[in-house]
Order: sequence, then structure tokens, then C-alpha cells
Amino acid sequence: MRKNNILEGIYSEVAKEFDIPVEVVATVYRSIFYTMREEFKVIPMDDISSEEELDKYNRAFNLPRLGKFFINYRRIETIRKIIKDNETRKINNQKDTAVIHEDIDDC
Repeated sequence: MRKNNILEGIYSEVAKEFDIPVEVVATVYRSIFYTMREEFKVIPMDDISSEEELDKYNRAFNLPRLGKFFINYRRIETIRKIIKDNETRKINNQKDTAVIHEDIDDC
């Protein structure tokens, strides 16, 4: 896992405040991040067509010392575009590979 100095500092502060090991604090925060990720995965991005539909889902978490993590409709639109672009790129790469293989077969 990549080291994050900001998180390490927060872990140290929390560990001192509650008199517990830094590793325990890090484990707790990682479990919270995992839970947030799983909650965000539940949101059916293909079916959301408005901010009102998105409001039906738990999409915000407030973590002490780190702030609020949330997903909004604009972010969902951006994610959709990235996924679509990646799929298009993948299809184009497959076509390019097929053309290369056809050239080799002609030899």
C-alpha cells in the first residue's frame, strides 16, 4: 500500500488521543474506507438519471479529521464517460490487433 503522509499524521494524532497503537487506528480507518467503497459500489450508476434518484442512496460519509466523502451526480456522469471511453479504446485496440494479425497471416 502506498504511504500517505497526511493519513499517517492523522493516525498518529488519533492514536495519541485515545492511547492506542497507530496500527489499530490505521486498521480502523482502512475498514471505514472499505465500507465506503462497498457502499458506493451499490449505487447503480447506469440507472441513475438525476440528482433526485441519487438521493435515494447513502452517498456521504463524514470522517473525523478527514472530512466528508461523497459522490454527486456530476461525478457519476464523469465516471460513465470514463467507462465509455475505456470501452471504446478497448474495442479500437482489439480492431488494431486484428489488423496486425491479418497482415501477419498474409505473409
